[in-house]
Amino acid sequence: MVKTKSSLPVTRAGPPATLTTSKRFCDPNADLILKSSDGVQFHVYRKYLEACTGGFPPAEFPVSGEVVKLSEPAKVLEILLQFIHPQRQPSVRDMDIDLFFSLAEAAEKYEVYGAMNTCNNRMYHLVDLRSMEILNYAVKHGYPDLANTVAPETVLDQQCLVNATAKLSHPGVLGGWVCDYPNNERI
Repeated sequence: MVKTKSSLPVTRAGPPATLTTSKRFCDPNADLILKSSDGVQFHVYRKYLEACTGGFPPAEFPVSGEVVKLSEPAKVLEILLQFIHPQRQPSVRDMDIDLFFSLAEAAEKYEVYGAMNTCNNRMYHLVDLRSMEILNYAVKHGYPDLANTVAPETVLDQQCLVNATAKLSHPGVLGGWVCDYPNNERI
């Protein structure tokens, strides 16, 4: 801090931070800039967001050149935003499982319809790997068929009650799971 003649402290900023822009989403003509939690900017078109999502304001909503800060890291947004552009959608088939679950949550949060459907369908193939997380996801986001498919798998683990209390975080899921546990045909 530097003291000025008026004795008010003035904070001098250091050198400006280097802006990082996604290589895929860097069109200077885009009308909206989204910024990831780790500082990467994504230049996107609001008309695509409006057409393919339910979680962003419509294109008529003024943004006045503001940068919209999102809570997801760049690696999640890089994949998520591919679902809104007129191009082949990315595959989630061999994606790192933790990245996949982050993508699935972001797809639900911003209502990116193509990603929501793709992630929901992929969950059925991951039931044996992450049954508790999938049950939590299914109930939280309103996928009863997925919840009914995965629920029996959650009782196969020897430490299922410990896992249930740690992973079933959406309100009401743990209570429902515990109540249904004795009725499960697999135990």
